[in-house]
Amino acid sequence: MSESAPVFKFCTAEGGAAILRHKSIFITSPLDLNDPFEMRPAWTDAHEKRYRDNAQEINEMMTGAPILCAMKGGVIGNGGNMPYYEQPTSLPVADHRGTADRHNESLFQLLHERYRILSFASGILERNVARSESEEATTLLWSHYADSFQGVCLMIDPLHINNGLEPGGFAVRYPPKRVGLLPSYYDNFLRRSRNGVSLEGVEFHENPESGILELPHARKDRERDQIIKFLTHKSPAWGYEKEIRMIYDLPSLIHSPDYRVQKFSCTKCKSAEKSSDQCGNLRLRDAIALPAKAILAVIFGTDTLPEFVTEILSILGDPEFSDVDLYWTSYESDGYTIQYNRSDKDYVTFMQRLRAKQIAKAKNHILHTEGGIKYRFFKKTENCVMNHEDCPAPD
Repeated sequence: MSESAPVFKFCTAEGGAAILRHKSIFITSPLDLNDPFEMRPAWTDAHEKRYRDNAQEINEMMTGAPILCAMKGGVIGNGGNMPYYEQPTSLPVADHRGTADRHNESLFQLLHERYRILSFASGILERNVARSESEEATTLLWSHYADSFQGVCLMIDPLHINNGLEPGGFAVRYPPKRVGLLPSYYDNFLRRSRNGVSLEGVEFHENPESGILELPHARKDRERDQIIKFLTHKSPAWGYEKEIRMIYDLPSLIHSPDYRVQKFSCTKCKSAEKSSDQCGNLRLRDAIALPAKAILAVIFGTDTLPEFVTEILSILGDPEFSDVDLYWTSYESDGYTIQYNRSDKDYVTFMQRLRAKQIAKAKNHILHTEGGIKYRFFKKTENCVMNHEDCPAPD
């Protein structure tokens, strides 16, 4: 396989340790992405007009049709005829409030049943570089996805993982205008089935945009392409991510040796220390295999706590991870960039612990004991009154 550009996964320190320990990584339903617009295609005035035209066709077809009613004794009686329903006045979609979700309800189900997504950032750090600096905008990734700089970033070789529907994944685009599905995607059965012809037993249907007759599978492929395009476009506000998105066809993936499913006990059973096998409200997450050879480097955040550094370095002590590079990060002295510094595990441990001590000292998270000064390390926003040596936080 040829060399490819690495991709990057920002995560909490706990999450990074779990990924490395289990050699797998979660893939997400489109309905669970952090940006809710990602599962809601644009609904425009053109969509609204076509929807109303569809409704009008059904209205005209049904007007005057007999209404059959179940009567006493199991008799079917005539309840009259279907009246003509006058459609209410149409409003511009800019004045709508919460109506587009009603039109997309079946799409939501399709997205969840059919697709899973794995998102990566790109362009964070070149492979095999000893020292580098981030772009200012990418510092937001540490804040948004790596627990406010307390997490880690994994550098991953995409050639060694299942890429889903597209080798190398899809580069996400960030157009100024929101992307939607074509208005014809929402056509009712009546409009979808008309204008068809049968040639020697093969059914052809008219493409609603081009007017060309096509086979049923062509329509399915066209609609699939619409959905993939929709799932690979985001607001320009997210452009700093430079996202590479792996998209998986879930019904196909579950038969692959790369598929994993992870089980979790519900909160109540977890607090009762019950295993997932004992839980009656099991939580499930889809995942794919992430072999050790796919991990190129682990980058520790500027504020990753020493306990997690120790845990991750212990996992990386497995010979399978012998080729993984280690980076500690620092702040630019007079700017807003993050500096990436490749080092061995001893120096990484020293630097992460040194900075944790500086914060512990500033917050007075220290104990003066007969054996000397003991530092206690807490996550951000967790401040503690140090009264005794039994504080549960590790040294």
